[in-house]
Formats: sequence, structure tokens, C-alpha cells
Amino acid sequence: MNKAVDALTRARQHRDQLKLELDKLKIEIEIEPKRGGPQGEQDKKEDGGVDDSLPTATTVCSVPTVPASSRFEYQGDTGLCAPRTVLLASQSAIKLTACLDARGALGKLNLRVAPTSVPPCARPEQPIGVSCAWVCALDRIRHVRTLDKSSPILAVENYITHGGDQDRALVVLDYPLRRFFCVSEPASIPAKYRRHTPFDFDCSVTVGKRIAADFPHIPHDDWFHHFPENYMTRTRQIRDAVHRVIVEQQDALDSHQLALRSFDDYPQPNVCFQDLWSIWGTRPDIAGAVVAALCNQVLAARVPGRIVLVGLEMRGVMLAALMAARLDVPFVPARKKGAKLPGHVIESGASSTEYGGGDRFVLQTEYLGDAEYAIVVDDIVATGGSVAAVCDMIATQTKLKIGLVTCVSDVRALRAQWLERLAKWRVALVWD
Repeated sequence: MNKAVDALTRARQHRDQLKLELDKLKIEIEIEPKRGGPQGEQDKKEDGGVDDSLPTATTVCSVPTVPASSRFEYQGDTGLCAPRTVLLASQSAIKLTACLDARGALGKLNLRVAPTSVPPCARPEQPIGVSCAWVCALDRIRHVRTLDKSSPILAVENYITHGGDQDRALVVLDYPLRRFFCVSEPASIPAKYRRHTPFDFDCSVTVGKRIAADFPHIPHDDWFHHFPENYMTRTRQIRDAVHRVIVEQQDALDSHQLALRSFDDYPQPNVCFQDLWSIWGTRPDIAGAVVAALCNQVLAARVPGRIVLVGLEMRGVMLAALMAARLDVPFVPARKKGAKLPGHVIESGASSTEYGGGDRFVLQTEYLGDAEYAIVVDDIVATGGSVAAVCDMIATQTKLKIGLVTCVSDVRALRAQWLERLAKWRVALVWD
């Protein structure tokens, strides 16, 4: 009884705190009706004859009408823009409230939120795995994009991890020229409702609806905090992810050049060394954006099968390990010969790099599991010798195919060399 009273007290305190913060910051959601009649004609004249509102038949709340001339404020040559209105690809009140609770991020970029409806389609009611959630989120974005070609679109998709014991939210922020995403913190699913095998879970019914069937007093779309193993609500889960995707991703990727340091004539003359550690050492606030951008490359590649991440020593190992935790996929390091890797290993041929080459890589095969494709991860690609050696080793000595090579950046002066060496594989750079 005391525990129930304490929980109720904490919930009330949290509610009151949110109300006070909302009043203090005075963040509003701006939703206007579709313009029509004499006033609509007058508005069209004031906007230069352009009526960019959306048909009311396709939206629950009409998209706020913003003159085309003032919709964006472009920032240099980054390809990004600071939008005045973001379209939420959902009617969900919880997702809308989460965007409000992320007001620190929204206020910083001067965003207004407009919810839009998305018609039913072939999306599963309960996505399993982040890849399935990604497909569902892009389906939402594609529908809204047919209605508005220029505004940024925010899509939120909750999914169950492959282990069946966690609920996470995937948040995708889609700009006309660029796309960002992040995955939320997990919420634990009660043991009774977990998915134990790939075949014992009905994707047409959400976990929340199964819980609500047994406990009618628990809302099917906000069940997290009703179980002691969870400390947060669904609103808080989505709010934190929305905040991260807006602030960390956009601001961090715009400022990467200030954080990535270069050292001329190191480690030998005529070599320019780019030190990725400088980001973690001087700008830890944007380090997460680097990892998220690499994950974005993997999801955007739409590899048609089970994947395993292979990180090249040394920085690629760190990046791939962090990516694996976000993507909920296995990870195997490719280390230089002589490293401590027990068990059965395979060995690559000698690599040829800007340092002179000769390094050989080894990889533990027992952790490749049932993967079908390898995603090779490195930090900075120079001549491409190390990446080529690892890709050749995987392609010739395992059953895996190379699904993607993803790196943070490259040495532009050596781009012709790595393009030739890696020509037979798909390569994606975060910072081109």
C-alpha cells in the first residue's frame, strides 16, 4: 500500500513539475485551419498568390500554412536548414506531447509542430527489430512527403528488440537534403508478454494491447510506468529521443570540422593524419552524433539479410561496438595480427597503406553467427588498403557477403586510390 502511495505521489509531483516548466517556457503548438473563403483569398494574395496549405481530407489537423518565402533560413553550404515548422507523421497525442516536452530542442531551433494523419497500409502493428521500425518510419515519411515537398518531417516508431524483452522508439527526422535518426532508451517488457522465439509473437497486436486485455485500467499506449522494472513513461522515452535527434544530430554534424583535428607529417613525412579521438576529447557532446550518423548509413543501405558489424582496429573497433549497441546487431573486431583474439581466427593478406603497409588482420569466426552480410566499419579511409584487406578476407574465407563499407570521412588527396581499391564494394561516408 505504501509503495502505491509513493508512486502516486511521485507521479503527481512529475505532472506538476511539467506544468510549471511548460508555463515558464511558454511553448505553443501552432495549428491553423485550412484557409478558405474570402479570408483565404486575401491570405493567398498576401502570400504572393501561393496557397500551400494541405487538403483537410488528408489531415486531422491542417498543416500550418507558412509562406514559401519564409519557410526556411538556409545556413551556409551545409545543405541543412532551420525549419519553422516540422510535420509529425502521426496523430498520436502521446507523440505530440513528447514533442512538446522536448521543448528545449524545439525552442532552440524555433520549430512548430503540426500533426498529420497517415493512412493504414501494410505496416505491422508491432514492428520487430530496428530494421522493421526503420521501414515503417520511412513509409510514414514518404506519405507525408507527397503532401509537402520541403518541410522537415518527424516520424516515431516503437518496436520490440529481437531479444523480445525491450521496447524502444526509433525517431527519424527527415529533411529534404538530409536525414537523422536515433534510438531511445529501452523499456523492459514484463516476462509474461515477452517474445521468446521468432514465431511466438503476433505482429498484428502490440504489447500494450495484450497488457490492456489483462489489465483494463492500464492504457495500451502508455503502459511502461505501470510495472516496477520501468522508471519512465512512453512520453519521456520519445521526448528524450526527439531532443537528441534534433539537437545532437543537426548541431553536431554541422560543427564536425571544428572538432576533427589533422596533423601534417605524422606518423611520417608527407602523411596528413586525421585524429578522430579529438572529437571524443574536445567535443564529447557531439560524439554520439558520429555514431548515430554511421548507424544511419547502415539503415539507409537496406541490406537484404542478417548483418554483423566488423570494426577495423583501432578506431573502427570502438565505433562498430557503439553502433552494435544502438542497432541491436552482433559485432566482431578485425584486429592486427598478434592481438589477443582466442579461438578460431582467419587471417587477411598483407595490407598496403599510406604508411607503407604490411599489416595483416585477424577475425574470430565463431562470433559471426548466422549473419549473411558483413558491414565493415572504419574511421578515416585513406588509401583503402586496410579496408580492402579485411573485405577480401571476409569475402573469400567466410560465407558472408560485404553489405556495406561505412566510414566517418576520408583523405581527399588519396580519394582516387581508395575509390579504385574499393570499387567492387558499396562505400558510404558520413562526411564527404
